[in-house]
Amino acid sequence: MKEYGVQESWTQILVIENLSPRCFGYMPIMFLSNGEILIAYVEEQNNRSGSRLDGCCNLEAKTFRRYSY
Repeated sequence: MKEYGVQESWTQILVIENLSPRCFGYMPIMFLSNGEILIAYVEEQNNRSGSRLDGCCNLEAKTFRRYSY
């Protein structure tokens, strides 16, 4: 958003495509120094909503990996 409160001034800076057919509800958490994005997501389990997980997304390489603490 270039001008606060003015929707027409919004600028799209990021698009996260569906990286896995079983994942939904992506939420970017932070940009990492290596260019990846730490995201939270929910993975479908047995056709039901699963629990929240974290992963790292590399938009240039179009790769995704689960993040473990």
